[in-house]
Amino acid sequence: MNNKRYPPDPELEKKWEEYSKKMQEEEEQKKKKAAEKVEVNKEEQKEVKEQKVEDKTSENLSQKAEIPSNQKKEEKEIEKNQNEMKDVKIPQKEEKHPIIEEKKVEVKEEIKKEVNFMKVKEKKDEKPFTKAIEVDEKMKRISTFNGDVLDNYWWGQTVNDVTFQLELPQGTLPKNLEVKITPTAFFAKVKGSKVSLLEGEFFERVKAEESFWTVEDKKYLTVTIQKQKDVIWATVLKGDREINIMKVDNAHALDQFDYETQAQLNKVLYEDNRYKRGLPTTDEQRKMELFKKLARTPDTPFYEGNRPYVPSFPEKEKDKDKKN
Repeated sequence: MNNKRYPPDPELEKKWEEYSKKMQEEEEQKKKKAAEKVEVNKEEQKEVKEQKVEDKTSENLSQKAEIPSNQKKEEKEIEKNQNEMKDVKIPQKEEKHPIIEEKKVEVKEEIKKEVNFMKVKEKKDEKPFTKAIEVDEKMKRISTFNGDVLDNYWWGQTVNDVTFQLELPQGTLPKNLEVKITPTAFFAKVKGSKVSLLEGEFFERVKAEESFWTVEDKKYLTVTIQKQKDVIWATVLKGDREINIMKVDNAHALDQFDYETQAQLNKVLYEDNRYKRGLPTTDEQRKMELFKKLARTPDTPFYEGNRPYVPSFPEKEKDKDKKN
């Protein structure tokens, strides 16, 4: 690059000075115009305010002018009402008879006495509710249907399972227990304790995988055991007191069977119900419908023409017994 310095050009300097002056003049003119606009806006706002004030004063004056006219109307209405009241005759008060008034006072006093007497009686009859309703602890225990109540546990059973329950120290949690269920034996104790809560050998083999235990109210250990065989147990653990198996209800509930067996049992119950009511069974109904068709179709040995078909079936045992 050349570091040479050229002498200043006087013409260029004059042009620059003229340009700068023009720019300054234009800026000053813009500022003046802006100031003039601001002043114009202020004057307009003042005029608007003055007009609003004038409008309000005119409204107030008009209202004040209306007030006396309204007052005159009200005065006229008052005069009319007064004239009407003069024409109305006020009935005179009847004189009170002293004997009647005394009887009224006596009746009121008697009523007050009776009311006070009833209030006192109600207060005496009310019994203060001091104690909360206490639930019997036995109601919280499991059912002992087909079972027994022993000293250390109580139990009940169905054909499929056995449920027994024993009492725990108050506040016991499931994590504080050690429970073992095997196909042949049961064991339970509180962790850290040397004495077991309950242990022994089952009366029959069980399904250990399907058996389970729970803690209820932090006070009871409830154990549900699934039997391997659908038989009635005389006791839960061998060596404990046994019940009389001959007195146990060993009937199966209908929902304990599979769907096919349930359908067959329902069919048997339906047929038995119809038989007891003297109605034909489903097989007999099918035969009746078949005979009807054969009796109305020609070229069959059962054809009877236009005669109505009357079914005939062998007599049932009930009907024979009645005749005899």
